[in-house]
Amino acid sequence: MKTTTILLLTLIFVSCKEKPTNVPNLPKEPLVLDRSVMNVQHSFTEDIVYLKNSNEELRKGEAKLSFLIDNYLEKLEYYQRLCTGEYNPFFEKGKRTKMTKEGKEFIEISHQFVNEISAFSENEKIKNRIFDLLNVENFVLEDGWQIPYIEYNFRDLDCETFYFLLENRKKNILLIENQMLLNK
Repeated sequence: MKTTTILLLTLIFVSCKEKPTNVPNLPKEPLVLDRSVMNVQHSFTEDIVYLKNSNEELRKGEAKLSFLIDNYLEKLEYYQRLCTGEYNPFFEKGKRTKMTKEGKEFIEISHQFVNEISAFSENEKIKNRIFDLLNVENFVLEDGWQIPYIEYNFRDLDCETFYFLLENRKKNILLIENQMLLNK
């Protein structure tokens, strides 16, 4: 009994001891996730380069579609360049701020882009894919409440995440373009 009590008290004493200050902080789980996201983003960037190259040959005779896609991609790259430090170009600085001119423009040109690119395809599956991957409609909840697309997807994002989401959007556009060109 005496031995058990001594062991128990020793265990309690050791577990209550403060950590030494010279022990380095171990990485937390989000850092691992950040590295994974960066790998996925790198993969997106490689996919974009590959798709641009493979679509180049297929684009012959599709000047209007190419022009539409290139202009939209340039606009997305412009938004990516605007995001610096902690500044999200779709919202003014501060908590619960208003959407900027760029945020409103993004929604407007994205609506227009989805409508115009859909007109290039007669294939319903491709049209559905365009809508599923690129639409910027507000989310409507069962009780009728709406959450604006831009609020849900871009509010309070750091630039890395902002860049990642737009990079994914660019990849999706080029995948859709590739699918459209191959199905002509």
